[in-house]
Amino acid sequence: RIGRILASRVEEHSGVKPTFSDAQGGCRVELALQAGIGAEGFRIEDAPGGVRVVGNDPRGLLYGVGKFLRSNTYHEGSLRLGDWRGTSVPETPFRGIYFATHFFNWYHEAPIPEVERYVEDIGLWGYNTVVVWYDMHHFKSIQDPEAQAMLQRMNGLLRVAKNVGLQTSIVLVVNEAYQDSPKEMRADWTAGHDGYTRQLAAHFQLELCPNKPGAMPLLLKWREEVFAAFKQVGLDYVGLWPYDSGGCTCSLCKPWGVNGYLKLAQPIAQMARRDFPGCKIILSTWYYDKFTSGEWDGLEQKFGEAKPAWIDYIMADDNGVKRYSVNPKHGVPGGFPLLSFPEISMWGATPWGGFGANPLPVHHQDLWNIGKNTLSGGYPY
Repeated sequence: RIGRILASRVEEHSGVKPTFSDAQGGCRVELALQAGIGAEGFRIEDAPGGVRVVGNDPRGLLYGVGKFLRSNTYHEGSLRLGDWRGTSVPETPFRGIYFATHFFNWYHEAPIPEVERYVEDIGLWGYNTVVVWYDMHHFKSIQDPEAQAMLQRMNGLLRVAKNVGLQTSIVLVVNEAYQDSPKEMRADWTAGHDGYTRQLAAHFQLELCPNKPGAMPLLLKWREEVFAAFKQVGLDYVGLWPYDSGGCTCSLCKPWGVNGYLKLAQPIAQMARRDFPGCKIILSTWYYDKFTSGEWDGLEQKFGEAKPAWIDYIMADDNGVKRYSVNPKHGVPGGFPLLSFPEISMWGATPWGGFGANPLPVHHQDLWNIGKNTLSGGYPY
């Protein structure tokens, strides 16, 4: 597979058609696996008649091929080998990319062969995980033909990632619901009560309150249906989300980030681990303390008293990364590894998505400089 990717890119950029054989040619590129370099690491070295790319494991070999391809100079009918030689091992274990498969964007609409080519490219750049979200509010139920089409699409994207050798992940907003969710079970989203100073952003007013009769079993049933839809392709990670959409401002759920949210997150995480053995759980803290107070402090206190066994990573936005990287009194709750969620799709852009990505390189370099000794990776939106 990796040899095929290498050959396709060489031919595309130079017109030279590589052959797979032991025969000597104008340039020989050897691919090999050799443990001991470091997880997902690679080494590029001189070899008789050309160069050798050695991966610690298959993903390391893929990343080494990417480095080799970027180091070369290409001309029509020829290529000149780059002079980069050495060893490289990723600094962080989680390096994901989020495919926002909704609102009829490229991820939603592009032909799967185009997506496959794109996934190969992000693998060559060193990503190791592809993330998607099943946005339920568009549909009436999982049997809705449009929901089935979306799940088929998402499975196709994740299968492409698996075929390239990458890991797969989905994110779930813990109390999101379908269009026809029972009105008597719906969550509160308003402000001005129970410590909420701002109403919940991007709340579809379809979400359910886990403390209302019948809502918890229904929410867990829906999650079980979603996990069943991904069993064939398999999931390596499941990310659980509190807000935007999601959340509930009622007195029984307040403050959501350390109360209603965790009440739902734990059984969903346990269900994910049951259905996908070895699956790791990412608990997001997106928008903590944006609508109310006490969520950051409450999580630190709760997880400091008893570290939950159902979580593997904590995810934070910019403010959370700064909180845990700058101020030594704030350790990451529970001592979990910390992931970031860099916002590159909507920052300063109205309407949402109307101007494409805004990568903010200076902003995110500054954020990385702050968090690089704390973060275990992340994935951009």
